[in-house]
Amino acid sequence: MEGRSNRISNRENEEVFMIFFDLDGTLLDHDSAVKKALIRMIKVKSIDWGYGEEEVYKVWSENLEKYYELYLKGKLSHSEQRVERMKAFYKKFDVDLSDEEVEESFNTYLEAYENNWRLYEDVIECLSNLRSSQLGIISNGYFPQQTDKLKNTGIFDLFKVIVTSNELGIAKPKREIFLHACEKAQVNVQDCIYIGDRWDADAIGSSEAGMKAIWLDRAGTYNGSKDNIEVINTLKELSPLLCKLKISNI
Repeated sequence: MEGRSNRISNRENEEVFMIFFDLDGTLLDHDSAVKKALIRMIKVKSIDWGYGEEEVYKVWSENLEKYYELYLKGKLSHSEQRVERMKAFYKKFDVDLSDEEVEESFNTYLEAYENNWRLYEDVIECLSNLRSSQLGIISNGYFPQQTDKLKNTGIFDLFKVIVTSNELGIAKPKREIFLHACEKAQVNVQDCIYIGDRWDADAIGSSEAGMKAIWLDRAGTYNGSKDNIEVINTLKELSPLLCKLKISNI
């Protein structure tokens, strides 16, 4: 029993878990930052797009998913996927840009995106409530950028372990990235909780890896049929849920 003494709470029948979070869409309001960056990029180019902001955002998001997936599969480098999705984005609106213009446009977008990194309003209180727990990040993002997000929003030092897909060459929902994070944190997978906003990549992926999965359904799309996975709509609900599950978190 000595080997498990570090994971037993002082409170009877409660275990202390390693708690992992997704970053974009879970802790950081990625969508708002993207929308503001697109608005800035569009204004700088002074192009008559002929579409509303939501349609432009939809096209951008679709290209982001497509080309970032190619990067995750090793078919494009990180810099190549940026260039290719920018070209595809402009082509959708019948705008032809030179390579130099593509680079300038992306730099405008990136600067605005970085300047608009913000945590959701429920994050600081949530992390404060978890101050006595070991915390980690598992993200499909690019390690240098993800660590910059954590540092710029003031929460980097709260996380013992940060694992991203580009370091490992494996992305969520594959179980290997979750197991790697557990190995790095020196904890058993069954002693870990994972909270993320994406159903397939986060909730299903972490659950199938052996973690206790909690789906953060910020959009409120839950229909009551998600068996064996806990669902919350805001991080304000996390501490009460952990108490309900008899997991020591504060």
